[in-house]
Amino acid sequence: MLKRIVSFLFLGGLSFQAMAQPTFPKDEPKYNKPGIYALTNATVHISAAKVIEGATLLIEKEKILDAGKGITIPKNAVVIDLKGKHIYPSFIDLYSTYGMPEIKREPASEDGRQYETNKKGATHWNETIHPETNAIELFKNDANAAKELRNIGFGTVHSLYADGLMRGTGVLVTLNDEKENLSVVKQKASNNVSFRKGTSRQSYPSSLTGSIALIRQTYYDKAWYESGGNKKEFNPSLQALVENAALITIFEAGDKLSVLRAAKIAAEFNLKCIYKTNGTDYQRINEIKATGGALIIPVNFPEPLDVEDYYDAQNVTLAELKHWELAPGNATTLFKAGIPFTFTLEGLRDKNHFIANIKKTIASGLPETEALKALTETPARLMGVSEWVGTLEKSKLANFIVTNEPLFGDKCVIQENWVKGKRFEIKPIEQVDIRGEYNLNINQVMYTLSVKGDINNPTAEVKTDTIKAPATIKKDINTIGLGFIAKDKVNNGPVRLSGTINFDSGSWDGNGQLPDGSLITWTAIRKDRFKEENKKKNTVADTVSGKTYFPNMAYGWDSIPTAEMVFIKNATVWTNEPEGIVKNADVILKDGKIVQVGKSLPKPFGKIVEIDGTGKHVTSGIIDEHSHIAISQGVNEGGQSVSAEVRMGDVVNSDDINIYRQL
Repeated sequence: MLKRIVSFLFLGGLSFQAMAQPTFPKDEPKYNKPGIYALTNATVHISAAKVIEGATLLIEKEKILDAGKGITIPKNAVVIDLKGKHIYPSFIDLYSTYGMPEIKREPASEDGRQYETNKKGATHWNETIHPETNAIELFKNDANAAKELRNIGFGTVHSLYADGLMRGTGVLVTLNDEKENLSVVKQKASNNVSFRKGTSRQSYPSSLTGSIALIRQTYYDKAWYESGGNKKEFNPSLQALVENAALITIFEAGDKLSVLRAAKIAAEFNLKCIYKTNGTDYQRINEIKATGGALIIPVNFPEPLDVEDYYDAQNVTLAELKHWELAPGNATTLFKAGIPFTFTLEGLRDKNHFIANIKKTIASGLPETEALKALTETPARLMGVSEWVGTLEKSKLANFIVTNEPLFGDKCVIQENWVKGKRFEIKPIEQVDIRGEYNLNINQVMYTLSVKGDINNPTAEVKTDTIKAPATIKKDINTIGLGFIAKDKVNNGPVRLSGTINFDSGSWDGNGQLPDGSLITWTAIRKDRFKEENKKKNTVADTVSGKTYFPNMAYGWDSIPTAEMVFIKNATVWTNEPEGIVKNADVILKDGKIVQVGKSLPKPFGKIVEIDGTGKHVTSGIIDEHSHIAISQGVNEGGQSVSAEVRMGDVVNSDDINIYRQL
């Protein structure tokens, strides 16, 4: 029997080595973790659409062996009973700088002008263009950042070096704590482009028009290079664009208008893009849908605006109020329009608000299944890695989270996050609820101890017949720490207690110290369990959303105007033609164009808008031949002496209030 066991262990070791042969030797004893885990009796969310209750998730090393009911559990498996728990695929973020070095800006030159690149070697002529940068060559695991992301629910991120217009390739990595080469899922996962110039000190480009022109010119240069220009010169930037042409492009666009600008570039150069936005997509939903692209959207919703002070309130614009109102519904609008999207942490000041903000999108109408897809399946599909991550199907990486209740429930807690089969505990699975009312006996002096609040972060108060004192309380699995300032006939000053939780928190006992320094024993016996208050939820405030204006600001319409048939009759018409000024004339407009001008014209058939022009004049619209209105981020490109390549049509701001004012 012993020989059989030894043989089994030896063969098991060979199997593990074959699966994960390390290439980096370690000068330390090797620890082989258990090979097979069976997580039983859980509600397993294989995907957003497939949920199995009372199921088993079977994993071996970094892979999923099987998931479902009636699974045969190997005798050598470590069995973990997760009755009452839920298992979900861990989240994926497609826009992250995890593991990337700090981006630093070089000091400016003495005169503040830099016309040529300061980079050494065979580089692109403009520093902000560096598609040859490979994130995998810069990537370094960050234990603290990985832990923070795991605690939120993430298991995989797409990381990029977010500097410049053309930023190079991104890398898809898991959030484990092993060597970098064991974290990589896809070494070249994407090309990355942005309208933000970044840290380059080079004078060009100095405007959005210049940035768009430089991006377009680089793609034209790439075509020239590929068709024979590479025989005349070696250009690492153009070479990288040629070699990585098949990769998806993640385009950090920004607002809804810049998404459309990026999509125009994508169409011109036949790029397959995912657009990173700033969450204003709902304001141009039909145009964005027509691009055919997918979106990466933030959940950094605006905080309520401060309007307590009269003068502060005067400075709050309707556009700000409308975005505060409508931003949480952005994902819902995208879903209803059939636009693929995924969520990102980027832009969120406090990452711990991520799930809470996802719940706001659900409250605004996004189905929970679609929210889960946007966190798991959709990013995996967009990056072409569905064979590895995104769902809990056989042979995929064992990347999953364990929760105490359904993910989007009010009291959901992520208790564990497994990355490539390695278990990371966040909150203890066996969470004892210590809340309730206790008789606290401290050295024969009786107090009442009340423990309330959140199960994971409770608050406490100590009472006697005459006083109430707040208490600090700290719980760690089955130990408890308690401290308060006593003010009674026996004790006057700080009391510090530590002890053990017994019998599902039916009683506590331990040792402590009184204000006079004497050491004592103490006990706490529970007399009542904590009862949750039945608070009525204000569903109206959570789910009701106002209309989107076009544009979403003062003087916007509540629907996009459509061209109509217009019949103006009996007006004085200034034709600016040989006919001159014609009195008692009619004008017919159709689809925004003048169809006919003349006297006694027959009234058009069908639905028309009829305007009586009696006593009124109709003239051509006034033309301003030199205007600077309705331009985004700079009307002039001043980075070079000659900038004939820029086009104002690329940066028209159709939301500019000056359009309304000049009309």
